[in-house]
Amino acid sequence: MLVSAIARPETHRGAALEVTVSEAKRLTPNEVELHIILRNGTDHDIYIPTYGHAKSPGSETARLTVYHWDANKGWRPLGSGSEFPPDHAISLRPGESHMFVCSLEDPAMTYLAKEGTPSSKVESVPLRGIHKARIGFYGSKKDWQTMQEYAAFLSGKGTRGTNPSPPPKMSFVDSDEFDIPPRQAEHP
Repeated sequence: MLVSAIARPETHRGAALEVTVSEAKRLTPNEVELHIILRNGTDHDIYIPTYGHAKSPGSETARLTVYHWDANKGWRPLGSGSEFPPDHAISLRPGESHMFVCSLEDPAMTYLAKEGTPSSKVESVPLRGIHKARIGFYGSKKDWQTMQEYAAFLSGKGTRGTNPSPPPKMSFVDSDEFDIPPRQAEHP
């Protein structure tokens, strides 16, 4: 699942979470597969919110956004986003790595913003050229649990009569830029 955040989060290049897109390949003319490796370079556990099913690790996908470079418009997030917060996360111990595989449809969709405000208009973006992946994570178990409590409160599943702490800010890190191979018919 490709998830796109509407907000423009602060990113930490060279942060303690290393994000590497180890492979970007075409499965079909209309589908691209990305292999993304996450490595914890800190001295403590970090928590990466995921979508999918915790009991089926192969179906889990990190909360990530793929960005496409457009020379006229800059970095553009791909995907429709999600209004639902992830309800589980994987934890990475210091030095531990995890690989996610995600598929993208080609062309992908991006929302058109009007003066910085998201809109319901979308544009089709061909998947070719320069891209990067952005991953969100929490730097401690306490932050992840606080986020879960806040999400439960908002959904009405939290304890009545309690006001949760404000949600902690998620940290974000970008991968290095990578190319998505063109469709076969596009080769010169």
